[in-house]
Amino acid sequence: MRLVVYANERLSLVPMSSARTYSADEVINIINSLLAGTDQLSLDFSGEYIPICIHEEVAIVASLVAAYHNSLVRSNIEVSHI
Repeated sequence: MRLVVYANERLSLVPMSSARTYSADEVINIINSLLAGTDQLSLDFSGEYIPICIHEEVAIVASLVAAYHNSLVRSNIEVSHI
């Protein structure tokens, strides 16, 4: 589950650090800054691109992205300590 931006006729991942966790509020700020432009923002869910169309969707998308991202970061930390 990743955030992607469609701009200049191509998809690009929204960069997030693989070394730190994010709160849902931080992800909301990232999403809102991207939605302020003219680019289209989507959620990549296992290869299916789900567009973020209305402001009411931002909170749930941010919570999902933060939870998924943070679980990956924590898994990497656990593996590096074995």
